[in-house]
Amino acid sequence: MKAIILSAGKSSRLKELTKELPKTCLKINDEDSILSRMLKILDQKGFTEATLVIGYAAEKTKAFAENIIPQLKDLKLNFLLNDDFENKDNIYSVHLIQELLSDDTLVFNSDIVFDTRILEIAIKRLRNEKSFLIVDDLKPLADEDMKVISENKRIKRISKSLNNESSHGEYIGIMHICSKDRAVYAEKLSELILNNDVKRHYEYALDQILENIDLSLESTQAYAWTEVDTLDDLKRAQKLECVNMTSQSL
Repeated sequence: MKAIILSAGKSSRLKELTKELPKTCLKINDEDSILSRMLKILDQKGFTEATLVIGYAAEKTKAFAENIIPQLKDLKLNFLLNDDFENKDNIYSVHLIQELLSDDTLVFNSDIVFDTRILEIAIKRLRNEKSFLIVDDLKPLADEDMKVISENKRIKRISKSLNNESSHGEYIGIMHICSKDRAVYAEKLSELILNNDVKRHYEYALDQILENIDLSLESTQAYAWTEVDTLDDLKRAQKLECVNMTSQSL
């Protein structure tokens, strides 16, 4: 299995904390940053390769990540540079990774902290050879959330602009696009990039093609997770029970 971790953005909402490094490098317990914990979990769960998409503070981020490598057993770490992160949102990072995607690849937002059982759900789902997003379908929704609308577990819409009350959950930032859907997604991404429609999240391109692909909702099953965008989010992540387990019991 392979992982791609999107970590090119500047994380400006965390201000001084991300002045020199992206938020994925922030500490969430005495031992780990968001990134080191994620890489250790991937290593423990059988992933053999992880590609980190870097942009903001690229060389410092690469050096930070390379310091984690001695703590890994089998996971090989690669780097892909997004050299236009200042002008383009993460839709461009996902455009860059299209040739790296395969039927055993998961794509992760780099700023999520999650219970390992959520990753186990995603791994199990990989074997079904269908595209899917991991969605928290139990939490109350807020305006800033990347919301989804689904029907019979098939995702019909994905956007932050969706109505909170009529949406069915929040996409948490773990995605798999299967072989039969990748060409459609890649074509839409290329079209948007060509038209310079680049101030977008990658979920926007997904939303444009949902009538043409079969994208399933896979529930977090109430296991804990959080996205880290603000200082309050970081504090929330640091308090998660799954974060405060020993590395042996990740």
